[in-house]
Amino acid sequence: MRKILAYTLLSIALLIIYGDVAMSFFIDLSKFSISTSVLLFNLLFNFFLMVGTSFAFVYLYYGKNLLKELYFRKERAIEAVAIGAGACGIFILIQIAVSIVMYSYGYREENPLLKEIAKEMNLFLLFLIPLSSSISEETFYRGLIQMHLGRKIGMFYSVILTSLLFAIAHLQYHTLLQFLFPFLLSLMLGFLIYKWENILAPISAHFMYNFINLLFVSYGM
Repeated sequence: MRKILAYTLLSIALLIIYGDVAMSFFIDLSKFSISTSVLLFNLLFNFFLMVGTSFAFVYLYYGKNLLKELYFRKERAIEAVAIGAGACGIFILIQIAVSIVMYSYGYREENPLLKEIAKEMNLFLLFLIPLSSSISEETFYRGLIQMHLGRKIGMFYSVILTSLLFAIAHLQYHTLLQFLFPFLLSLMLGFLIYKWENILAPISAHFMYNFINLLFVSYGM
């Protein structure tokens, strides 16, 4: 009964997340004014949805060691953070190289939703958005979904499937690169948590990646 309830809660969370993505194809969110209060509400809602679902699932399914089951561990914590930051640096260089190649062949794309978010950017949000999204998304996608699937179908297939789910969640931006780069990023994040068995590694990488990209988009650096 507890496991059925756990999967029910997970299904509801997935329905909300991907229902929102589906709705974005019928409603042009870039035409709406995105205020600071809207951004904060969205961050808070997603944080409690993903983190809350993750902890509730682990409590119902495994019954104990909530932090440990989601790979929040003290062991090699500093090393995990450093490795995550370094991996992010390498990925950013790869992203730049891929973007240059695509642009050299004439590929261009606009991201109006991201531009609307950038209009409201300030120093507080510049740190809060990457911090909140990295913790919530890594807890949900890597700590819960990938590592739980890894026990069922093996780590290789769990990383691929989780990366597809992660990339699809970014389709609300309606651009090719906002599907491609999250998919590739997710492969790296999946490898980090599998290799280091500490969620701080992918959280660190995810935070740095979002921070650098948001900094670039918001301030044109």
